[in-house]
Amino acid sequence: MHLTYEDAPYFLDALLGAAVSGTSDGVRDYTASADWASSDPQPSIFTIKYGSASSDNYVAGMPGATLTKFNLSGESGGQLMLSADFLGKEVATSDGTLAALSDRDVNIVLGAHGALWIDVSSDTVGTTAITTTAFAFELDVEPGRSLATHMGSLTPSGYRHGKFAATLQLTLEMTADMYTIFQALLDPAVTQTLASRVVRLKFTSGGLILQLDFAGVVLEKPEAFTDRDGVVTLEMTLTAVYNSVLGTWMKANSTVPDLGTLA
Repeated sequence: MHLTYEDAPYFLDALLGAAVSGTSDGVRDYTASADWASSDPQPSIFTIKYGSASSDNYVAGMPGATLTKFNLSGESGGQLMLSADFLGKEVATSDGTLAALSDRDVNIVLGAHGALWIDVSSDTVGTTAITTTAFAFELDVEPGRSLATHMGSLTPSGYRHGKFAATLQLTLEMTADMYTIFQALLDPAVTQTLASRVVRLKFTSGGLILQLDFAGVVLEKPEAFTDRDGVVTLEMTLTAVYNSVLGTWMKANSTVPDLGTLA
């Protein structure tokens, strides 16, 4: 699906836990939990329904739906695309009627709205802007959640948190700055610290904001001198790792001034 600024907080709530601040004015901040302590914001659980408002009112529903996969990608000249998988407690058929829905005014997040920052792991994310360089990105996250089923019930009683697994792939023009990073990562003496980066992707349109901060380490040699429309490129994949400056491996921000409360 095409990602809109208005829909982003629903999926971020499901991925990283309910926003921790600023919800009254449409500003929502997210921090990936290291251990999902009970005091941490917990992920939103949904009831997903599908059907039609026909005479038989047949509606299929999936209560207790928790997000299990999250994939977000974007490129220059295109829209951001989101794919998300949910795992539910059960499937309920003839699950009532669908509420009447009205058309919303939404704004699709475009690659043209984006900006990129790449910094070494010891620096604050968002320090070094990388301009006229980024072609595409793909963020893939698996929260590692599973349903908890016990004797005495056919349906699960809840879910369990596992370990996050996440990667961020960047496709970049091979500029002089990117070549310097490429050479450093090829050094046989490179350490995890030297191979680690913090990346910020920020998309803005007027007062609308979607920002993703990601800390990762390059575990495999980047693919260099690939081609994109005749331009020499560098493809680099970072695997999520805890960063002490960021205080986690991923943070996010969603700002939609007219969206004070999520329905």
